[in-house]
Formats: sequence, C-alpha cells, structure tokens
Amino acid sequence: MDRLYEPNTWKSALKTHSENMPGERSDRKQSEGVESRFEDDAPDGWKTLAKIPLPMAFITRYLWGTDKIRNNAFEVRAVDGTSTGIIHCEDKKALDQWIKHIQNHITSLNFKSIKMSNKYLHKSEQITYIGWVSERLPEEHFEDPKQRWEPRFIILKGGELCIFESPPLNSEDLNKCVSLYKVYDTAFKVVEKVKPALDKRDHAFWLETSVNNIKHYMSTETTQQFSQFESAYHRCLHATVYNLQTRTFACSHEGRPCGLVLDIKQGISLYDIPTKRYTWQYRFSDLDSSTDDGKILLRLVFRDDKNQPNSGVITKDIESDEVLAIVYTMHAFFIAKIIATDPDYLKTIPLT
Repeated sequence: MDRLYEPNTWKSALKTHSENMPGERSDRKQSEGVESRFEDDAPDGWKTLAKIPLPMAFITRYLWGTDKIRNNAFEVRAVDGTSTGIIHCEDKKALDQWIKHIQNHITSLNFKSIKMSNKYLHKSEQITYIGWVSERLPEEHFEDPKQRWEPRFIILKGGELCIFESPPLNSEDLNKCVSLYKVYDTAFKVVEKVKPALDKRDHAFWLETSVNNIKHYMSTETTQQFSQFESAYHRCLHATVYNLQTRTFACSHEGRPCGLVLDIKQGISLYDIPTKRYTWQYRFSDLDSSTDDGKILLRLVFRDDKNQPNSGVITKDIESDEVLAIVYTMHAFFIAKIIATDPDYLKTIPLT
C-alpha cells in the first residue's frame, strides 16, 4: 500500500494552503463538483485534501507490514480502509503532537462507541476496551517477504478477549473474530527492552494462551496505547476472576480420581471423588512453586511448616488432561489477587 501513497506525500495536517486568494477561490468553488464538498468545512485560504472518519481508525508510523519506522511521518487509516496517505511533519515535536491529538480523539470516539454498545448488552457481556494493535505473523502468511506485521482489532467483552482483522460494525460481525479466548486462559507478558526482541518494533508484548499453547506477539504504536491496553486487560481479568470465583478441573492424585479446585477466596484444594471429601487445601500465598510438562503432569510445591517441620515444603503431583488450562487459570487467579491488593504493583514490576 505504501507504494501508492509515498510519491504523493502531504504536508502536516492533511491540508495545504491554497494558491488563490479567498475571493478567487469562492468563484472557483461553484465550478468544482467533487472538491467543493470538502472545501465547505475548510477555513478561508485552505484546501481540504481528504477527510478520514476517526471512529475506530488506525494510526501508524511504520512502513506498512514492517518494523521500519518513518522519519517524522505517519498515516491514518479508517475502518473502511481509506487512508490519509503519508503525512510528513516538520520535526519530532510536531509529529508527537499530531499523533497524540489524533489518537486521543480516536480513543474518545471509541469510548463513546463502547457506551452506546453497552446499552444493549447484558452486564456480564459489557465491552471494556476496543482498540488497534499490530501482530507479528509467520513469514508464510505474506506474499512479500519484507512484511511480517498486520493490524489487529482487539475487544475485551465480558470475560472474553476477541481478536479481529477489522472492527466489527454490527452484532453479527462480533462472531467473525480470528481468535477468541477466555481472558483467564491467557497471560499478558511484557517484552523487556534489555532482552532480544523479535524485531525493532517498540511497545511489544506476548499474549500467551492455554489453547494449544498459542502465542501472539503484538505491539502498540505508542506508550499511551500500551498502557491503556495493559490496564484494560488487567481490569478485565480482575473482574472476570472475581465473578467466576471458582473453577474445578478433573484430575488424578496418587491414582485416585479427584477434582482440583481453584477458589479466589479459599485457595487451592483437592477434592477426592470416591470419599467426597477434601484431601488437602492451601492458600494461594502458600504456593512456593509449580512446574509442568505441558501435557499431563503438574507438580505443586507448597510451604507447609506445620506438617513438614524439617523441609518446610510439601510436593503434590497431579495428573490432568487440562494441565495448561490449570496453569493459566492459577496465573489469572494470582494476578487478580495482586490487583485486588495493590493495583499499582504490576505497573512497577511488569510480568515478563
């Protein structure tokens, strides 16, 4: 797409000063059909080159599909795919101001869309976030080997995280997401700058899932967008877990059929099915470590000074076909409890 726009770059604010005087321009407007529609809103002496609807629009500084950033330039694309072309600014200060103001306006319009949509949704299905990210996809996904990134539209709706190729414009489109996860089956992990990244994009993160161990490598355009999504994700996770309260997984322990129970208030416990009694129970804070083989075996190590005075820890080996789901749900419950205790903790020490 950049090849279509790069030769015809537009300066600063989508507008260029007219060469004609205001009086001459008013006469010319009567004879110009298409352009007059745009010039009606333009101040005297200015000519509107393009109008882009901003609700759910996408703003980017990157060359399309790559990790190469433009020098003091950006592009805005609307929901219908129309583009401003490449807008060049005088310097980085002007660039940052334009991006900030445009993105703030997009965010404000998106928030209004959320409020309107939530009027018709049940409380358990309320939308808490909509916005764009970019996802790094496998090389075979593209015809052009230089391209590795595609825009993705994310919606946090109720307890679900939905990933779309383009924004859903009606209720039927909500079912057309490319990926759909329960938020407690996912984990948000920041890509640290000190560690090697997959490429040169900033504000990157992993969205890992328990569904076949699928991982999404994503990035946002700005620090502000990153913070907004991270905060919205954790708010959604906290609300979902506390609404869920408890989750039980079929498993076996020492050869006996059991149920591993995760309860946000009671902690982690094992229910023995033959005797219909709880075999053991620990608080989340008692969990010292956990390991798994990614397939069937899960090992939980609890601190237990009372029953294990010598070592201070006790190990519980559990077998389950839902090992990854157990691990991700435990992670979600831990994060929810941390947020409930100290909402700012994850801002100072992000998960990586």
